[in-house]
Amino acid sequence: MPMNEIEKAFESTCSILFGKKLGPIGRYAPWLLSRIEEELVLKSPLSGKTVCAAGLPYYGKSLRGRLIPLDESLELGKKSLQPGDVEMLSLSNARENLREISYISSEISVGENIEVMECAGKVSSAYCYHGTYYTFCKYCAYSWWPRESEYIFGSETLLSSKFCVKCYNSTNLTRCFEVSESNKCSDCYFCHNCENVTEGLFCFNAKGLRYAIGNKEVGQDEYKRVKRMLLEGIISKLEKNGRMEMDVFGIGGG
Repeated sequence: MPMNEIEKAFESTCSILFGKKLGPIGRYAPWLLSRIEEELVLKSPLSGKTVCAAGLPYYGKSLRGRLIPLDESLELGKKSLQPGDVEMLSLSNARENLREISYISSEISVGENIEVMECAGKVSSAYCYHGTYYTFCKYCAYSWWPRESEYIFGSETLLSSKFCVKCYNSTNLTRCFEVSESNKCSDCYFCHNCENVTEGLFCFNAKGLRYAIGNKEVGQDEYKRVKRMLLEGIISKLEKNGRMEMDVFGIGGG
């Protein structure tokens, strides 16, 4: 299990984002998963082994009792119907006659993967844990479908990003927390639909800003003063409760 590597990666990421290490990561798992597409962690009906599946309609209740791990599916593929059963096969009896071989593997493994655990899909990734479809990634956990990214936690659909926590549907993010639908941003907190924003707090639908708070550039000194207060509040909440109630989706709500 890659938990030692995951723990160190989470500590490093929190130190970079918040100025303080947090851990163990398991304490924050419910919060990290709170906005993420569900991953199904089930048991094989054949062996009881853990099997993971993406939280998609395809893997709904009708298939849950037929899902098996990838290694079991390879062994099961060696089985076949008897010649007589093949000749008698029809639409009316197919379900019953195929019951012994009609299991489905929801797991995907492509390329060389190193210590990628409790994951429905993995493509050439390393040291990733509990998520769905890690693709060319390393040091990620509790995330849905990051690609070509590293040090990603509690995030969904991030491309070419690194050192991010609770970020969504974005590309080219670096050192970001609670950022969504954004591109080419770095050192941003609670920002949405931004592009080329650097050192931004609470920016929405903005482009090309630096040292900005609420879409207004305030200069380096004022920005750092407010950011310091924000980080103190974040750390206080996370250390006390293991989660934050405020996020980028609800910050402007009533």
